[in-house]
Amino acid sequence: MMNGASAGLADEFSSIQFEKPAIPVISNLTAREYEAPSQMFLQVNSPVRWQDTVQYLISQGVDTFVEVGPGKALSGLIGKISAETAVLRVENQETLNTALEVFKNA
Repeated sequence: MMNGASAGLADEFSSIQFEKPAIPVISNLTAREYEAPSQMFLQVNSPVRWQDTVQYLISQGVDTFVEVGPGKALSGLIGKISAETAVLRVENQETLNTALEVFKNA
């Protein structure tokens, strides 16, 4: 069922010229940096490689993650993958201020 959505999304974006991002963007499809825009459309009907993605980011030196939005599901999953990483949650002005303070003092 998602093949049509993937093709439709690719069609909608067909006139856009993509350039390499200034900072690495990790694909849910490969758990590595995007190599081609087509990966965005393939991931519509592919499993999210969350654990592989988090482990890859940690292997690249990431030691702090920020979950933005209500809830804490992703924070909990990251904690199960690695107890050595810090996870900040931002869901309102108060938690945004706390996260900014943590980064300011890092």
